[in-house]
Amino acid sequence: MDRMDKPDEPVTGWTPDTLHELVCVKVKALRDVMDERDRRYAENTESVSKALEVAEKVTEAWRASANEWRLAMSDRERKFMTKEIGMIFTILSIAALIITIYEFLHK
Repeated sequence: MDRMDKPDEPVTGWTPDTLHELVCVKVKALRDVMDERDRRYAENTESVSKALEVAEKVTEAWRASANEWRLAMSDRERKFMTKEIGMIFTILSIAALIITIYEFLHK
């Protein structure tokens, strides 16, 4: 009878054959554990790789969006009136008002 069929039964006497069978059972159990850990490690590595790919795509989309936003803000700021031009319009408006008042008073 082969001990590998019933590894949990108590051994009544140790012989080189029973010791060999015990070592074989233990080695097989260790290999099974190592294989399971290798499988889990491979799954984990695959999941991490997929997550990194998704994160890279999202980051690229964010960068493109940020660059588009930055360009839009630059365009908007270029269209704003500068302080100097604002002062010129203010002075011209005041001058036009003075001229209008002067003409009104000297009719």
